Amino acid sequence: MVFLGRTHSYLSEFDDATDYMLKALDYAQQYQRPNAMAIALTHLGILEYIFDNYHRGLEYCLTAMDIFRETGYLSGQALAHEHLAINYIGQKDFKSAEAEALKSLEIRERIGSRFGMSESYENLAVIYRNLGRFEDALEMNRKSLEIRREIGHRQGVSSSLFNLGLTWFIAGDIDQALDYFYQSLDLAKELRSERGRVAILKAISAVYEAQGEMEKALDMYKQHSALKDSVLSKARIRRIEDLKKQSEIRRREKLISDQSRQINIQQISLAGITILLIVGIILAWRLGIATRKIRQSYEELKKRDAIIHTYSNTVIREKEEAEYKLRELEEIQLKLKQIDEQYNWLFHLNLAGIARISPGRKWIQVNRVLAEMLGYHVSELAGFEWEKICHPQDLEVEQELFQNVLDGTIRDYNLEIRLYRKNGSLLKTVMLFRAFQDEQNHLDFGLAVFSDIGYRKFYQNKLLVYQNYLKRFLFLLSEEIESLASGLRNVSLIPDSDRVYQEWKTMNQDILSSLEMIDKVRALQDTLTPQNGEWFVNLRELAQTAALDYPETTIEIHGSGVAFADQSAKFIFDHLIRNAIVHGNADKITIQIRRSKEYVQVMISDNGKGIKEEERFQILDAYLYPDVSKFRGIGLYWVRQYVELYGGGMKIQKRKNKGTDIILLFLSKDNTKVPL
Repeated sequence: MVFLGRTHSYLSEFDDATDYMLKALDYAQQYQRPNAMAIALTHLGILEYIFDNYHRGLEYCLTAMDIFRETGYLSGQALAHEHLAINYIGQKDFKSAEAEALKSLEIRERIGSRFGMSESYENLAVIYRNLGRFEDALEMNRKSLEIRREIGHRQGVSSSLFNLGLTWFIAGDIDQALDYFYQSLDLAKELRSERGRVAILKAISAVYEAQGEMEKALDMYKQHSALKDSVLSKARIRRIEDLKKQSEIRRREKLISDQSRQINIQQISLAGITILLIVGIILAWRLGIATRKIRQSYEELKKRDAIIHTYSNTVIREKEEAEYKLRELEEIQLKLKQIDEQYNWLFHLNLAGIARISPGRKWIQVNRVLAEMLGYHVSELAGFEWEKICHPQDLEVEQELFQNVLDGTIRDYNLEIRLYRKNGSLLKTVMLFRAFQDEQNHLDFGLAVFSDIGYRKFYQNKLLVYQNYLKRFLFLLSEEIESLASGLRNVSLIPDSDRVYQEWKTMNQDILSSLEMIDKVRALQDTLTPQNGEWFVNLRELAQTAALDYPETTIEIHGSGVAFADQSAKFIFDHLIRNAIVHGNADKITIQIRRSKEYVQVMISDNGKGIKEEERFQILDAYLYPDVSKFRGIGLYWVRQYVELYGGGMKIQKRKNKGTDIILLFLSKDNTKVPL
């Protein structure tokens, strides 16, 4: 099938070639021939190149490459690299094409394939010609020509001469180009290669046209068109003949099928009559045997009836005893059923996640609450082992405690344990385990009750961040007050009234700034405990609200995104805008918000004086004292702590021209790392 496909491809019948290659691929898969399957895929890659489907052609060739590497078939690997290079040429990705062609050449040199080396040199020549590296292209063409002359590959020699002519033509040497084109044309005539002559005549026509010899160019183009029409006509005639042959084959197959069907019907009818006769004979024979057995059974039943009558009293007594024991058993079963119903009611009560654990540490039964906590269906958790769902650090502690239960030293225990949800995120829980023993005091099963403490841990971390913020604020506020007191003492010693007025004005501004900080902290207290539905906020709305406080500065806001945060994120934008204006002397600020499925990125850019490289990491310190800062580092440090609390990150970088970029990364609403 592969050779038939290659033949049709050589005849420019690419649709038929594709059909044969697909059939070859099916046969190779059916008979488990990996190398044959990979060869078919490489040729399909070339056919997709002919149809301009370069992306699909690359997929076919890459799949073939994986198969050839598994089987260790070097010739196949070289062929796959060559076809990858051709598809990259189609995509105009000449760097990738060069890399693949060099890999193909390296393998062929290693295995000593002279024919393959000539093909690789020719491909490299085409790539270098497109890259404008004409000297390298000519060298590759000459190497290809030399090898093909050595091995006697005359059709390849014609192709190499043609490519040399193309290279000289593009390089601008018309005489050299014509010389090689005519050598290639003479050899193609000797080989009766009509397809090769079509391409060569078209190239010679282009050369004469470039020289301005329009009559020769027109004559060559007429020869090209006539020969091309002849080739296409032969292909069409061959296609029509193939269709006629296929139609005749289908007609004969239908005639044979009809005759075979009639013969099968006659054979089935005869076989049916024969089977009916055989079945009738067998039934008559079995009926006689059954009649004799019935008579014998009747005699035996008469004898047994006499014996049963003798022992009837004994049977009656045993029956009464059995009925009494049966009633006792039914009462026990009723009690067990009631206990089981109570257990099931408690087990499936929607108060906590519960799992029933076997002595082999497998989850025998799980209630709906635990399944929902972990993101599974109840049926998916049946048979789960601790090792698949428990965090490795917590697993060691739990294994030790469970072993103590098996040894009988303890019957219950509780600990904080982290479990993996189905989406890969961690669930923080408190687990209470209780063991239930059998009659031999061995572990029969255990019940593990889980409580979600993710909210509690998150609030603890959040409260710690806000406590640190308030501590730093009080520290800085005390320094502001001390500075104001010192200023008051100094003002009383200044004799100049104008200077006193300026000092009072400066102190008044400092007092207003301090009061403004206190108001912001009071507003921040309202965000410590978000209400239901406030875990996700629209960052664009918060940025717009913060920008209203700075009407004299041009602030542009682009994009939007809903992120995992609370309303106090407004103070992030307030801090960063104020820092850009006060410390960076910026008069224009741009806030760009981009969102993806997992993250929301916020980039705050200004046109201020920027940040020195040596200060880029120091400005995040909690107690930095810049000369012009009124808040001394509290803003950026708290911004970073806030973003990291909500699972994000922060980056500060200097812009290329002027100003600073501050990049914040938040978790999006659909991110699996959101702990709630």
